[in-house]
Amino acid sequence: MTPAGEELGRPHPNTMQCSDCGHVWFEGERRHDYVDAVGVVTIEDGADAVCALCRQKRGRGHKPEDDEGGYFTHW
Repeated sequence: MTPAGEELGRPHPNTMQCSDCGHVWFEGERRHDYVDAVGVVTIEDGADAVCALCRQKRGRGHKPEDDEGGYFTHW
């Protein structure tokens, strides 16, 4: 569970439009989170409030690096 926006000194992400698609949250719909450019939930300043679908889109193509600077693979 991520911290609510009020704890971070900014509005809760569900009270904001998705910065990627403009989705407006209503109770029972997909939630919004503060995420970075690659779709990782973050509490850093400058993070965007995006809906769950756009968060997944941002994460596509992002390959996590291992300790040696290479990329993890599923094989």
